[in-house]
Amino acid sequence: MLTTTLTFLASISPISLIIIFGVNKIFSNYHHRLGQTSVICSNLKGVLTKDVNIPKTIIFDKFEADINEESDLIYLEDQKTKEEVRLQKIHLSKNEHIRLMAVTTTLCHYAKIHKVENIISKFFKSCGISSAQIHQDYEIISEIPSNKDKKISTIVAKNIEKKEILSFSKGNPYKLLEHCTRILINDKKIEISTQLRRKLKRRIQKLNQNGQKIISYAYKGLPIKQLEHYSENFTENDLVLIGMIGIGDIIDEDLIPTIDKIKSLGIKTYILSTAKKREVIAVAQATKLINTHYFETFTHEDLKDLDQQKLEKLFSNREKDYIFAEIKKEDRHKIISALQKKGHTIAIANPGNKLDSILNGIEKEQYSKKNHQKLIIHALSCKIVQVLLFGAAMIFKAPLPLSIVSILIIDLLINLLLEFALKKEQSEDLETHLSGHLLISGLTTGAIITGIYFWNLIRLGWYPGEAISQEKANTMVFILLCLTQILAAHSLRNNQKSIFLNPPLKNLYLTLTSILAVLILYALTNFNLLNLPTLSSLDWPLIIFALIVILIIEEVRKYLIRKNEISENKSHSKKP
Repeated sequence: MLTTTLTFLASISPISLIIIFGVNKIFSNYHHRLGQTSVICSNLKGVLTKDVNIPKTIIFDKFEADINEESDLIYLEDQKTKEEVRLQKIHLSKNEHIRLMAVTTTLCHYAKIHKVENIISKFFKSCGISSAQIHQDYEIISEIPSNKDKKISTIVAKNIEKKEILSFSKGNPYKLLEHCTRILINDKKIEISTQLRRKLKRRIQKLNQNGQKIISYAYKGLPIKQLEHYSENFTENDLVLIGMIGIGDIIDEDLIPTIDKIKSLGIKTYILSTAKKREVIAVAQATKLINTHYFETFTHEDLKDLDQQKLEKLFSNREKDYIFAEIKKEDRHKIISALQKKGHTIAIANPGNKLDSILNGIEKEQYSKKNHQKLIIHALSCKIVQVLLFGAAMIFKAPLPLSIVSILIIDLLINLLLEFALKKEQSEDLETHLSGHLLISGLTTGAIITGIYFWNLIRLGWYPGEAISQEKANTMVFILLCLTQILAAHSLRNNQKSIFLNPPLKNLYLTLTSILAVLILYALTNFNLLNLPTLSSLDWPLIIFALIVILIIEEVRKYLIRKNEISENKSHSKKP
């Protein structure tokens, strides 16, 4: 009685499935909920952009140029004629505008933009201008005090060789432009008209919209006689505008395919950043993260006016894109909390967990989820067969068709190997009718094997309720179960495609595992390792016939699914 109970418990326990799911949970590199991700909250720095900023645009004289740090060449566009001039960066060292901007960068410092100054200094170095030489050529006479409201820094310096005294100013382009009355073009100081001033402001605005931080440069010639004191009013008025440099992020444009793939999966990505609003918008547009015609940007100040309920309602609109810029730590918690209350599963993209890594994890977990359905069908259909066998044996008081050892061998040596290999399948197919497939597979296979088992018992002279030696019938059941599980694993690779159209080398693991399973089965049955008698040559045609019937039933099921899908597609295409 105890043996019967233990055998029945083994027949209903999907041991292989329990082991695989346990191993997957312990050793998976990704969180098991990653495949359910519906929203990604992404940082800006180190995720959508590189960790460093670079000079991106330079405006001087009549030229504007996009700077490529990796190239020794620079392409200057004449703003009047729109002609392009190509030259080596090192030749810029001969240009008066560039030289004056380099002098200003080297001598005039402001602690708040120290990192920006270093970036610009490296650019001038690539143009062949030595900061050490500038320090030799100029003597700083006076530094004009600066502050965060003024946004301009100025020094007074003397050219040692020419004995000229000049003030050099740099800072916020709008602020500095207010102090400029002339602009240096073709080595001439031209009056800045109202029209030209508007044009300069539009160029500044355009660069800002592209996410660039603009540093403007100006200078002024002072009397040759050195004064004891230089005032702010004296040195920072009636300036001559030299030019501007735009500093921006290195946008990781290689991410665009990744972002497109994330969008195709129906996953929304929201940028949560402390960076300036214009910078975040520019990066979002460059990486095609947002619909430029239907998005909204929120800052810390905007979020103050939004309570939790309003923020949750905001996220109900899945069509609209949202950007969160200039936010603080409490804003981040507020946004994530609102998303979670809307039922979203959130993945956080940061420098240590980038978008491509998240996408890779999502795809692997989704593949794993798809394959889990296949593993469930494979393992549980085998259990349905075993339950039918044991149920029928109990009803008709027949000998048990399998021993507990046979069941454990099927689960641990056959099913476990096959299911680990099936887990590697990278099919795009998604099993949509789990219960239907499971019942069809389990019941049809179970009915055939149960019928063969009882046919063998009757052939051996068994009558209901009578004890009989049934080892040969058990051998046939064991072999059939193992072979049908190998067949089922290959059929499960795709829910619609014929088993004969599945390339065996596309899942080499499964092909090799199937060969190994057949060898294990051969060893177990031919070397009497389970104390089961070998089958005669007359028994094998019945096994082959049973396998063919099971295969035909499975192929018909797939054919009906394909036919039904074609009919549905036609009906949808006819709809206006």
